[in-house]
Amino acid sequence: MGNYYKLRVGIDFALFNYKLSGTIDYFNRNTTDLLFQFLNYQPAPAGFYWINLDGNVVNSGVELTFELENVLNNSKFKGLGW
Repeated sequence: MGNYYKLRVGIDFALFNYKLSGTIDYFNRNTTDLLFQFLNYQPAPAGFYWINLDGNVVNSGVELTFELENVLNNSKFKGLGW
């Protein structure tokens, strides 16, 4: 739990009459005001309580996806493919 800021940007592309296509995505998520479940020592009225943690967690990166269509379907490579 906590508050977060999220950014996601991407682009799709296709080249060579759609023989090569794919996507490129960038993501960034910054989470602040994290909550942590802290266990109480027994005997206590409740088994746990929540505390705020100072700090933040940052997840960021780039995702790449590529697709290649079978290009071996011409007379030169008859019978060859996957």
